[in-house]
Amino acid sequence: MCDYQYYYQPIEEIAKEFNANLAQGLNSNELPHKYQKFGYNELPKVKKSFSRIYLAPLFNFLIVTLLISGIIISILGSLSSALIIFAVIIINSITVIIQHYRAQKALESLKKIAALKAKVLRDNLEFEIPTRDLVPGDVILLDQGDKIPADARVID
Repeated sequence: MCDYQYYYQPIEEIAKEFNANLAQGLNSNELPHKYQKFGYNELPKVKKSFSRIYLAPLFNFLIVTLLISGIIISILGSLSSALIIFAVIIINSITVIIQHYRAQKALESLKKIAALKAKVLRDNLEFEIPTRDLVPGDVILLDQGDKIPADARVID
């Protein structure tokens, strides 16, 4: 978390700190340095392990109960009933893994489709860029009805 409270500082001080020209926008030569220093304007991606994403739903109450039942039935000697229970568990597990995989892929596709764009002023030219490419010091141009793509200070 940032200790510096930019919302209290005068706009000129903030522009000076981020080396931004309020009338012309950022100089595009500074962008690689800013990406390296601040990163991209996005939430950090949390990488979940395969077991956490796909295998965790398999250990729900019903599956565990069926598994225990199958083991008990096989111990008691009814092998055909135990095989049926294990077949149900395997079919259900494969179905859950496939559905989870498809849901993850659909979610990734939706994130790409729903990516917002922002109008910025850079090198005294107006550009439309993905909001992910915004950096501190960018002059964002807003029109009525636009979504604000990042934390920002209103200049005018």
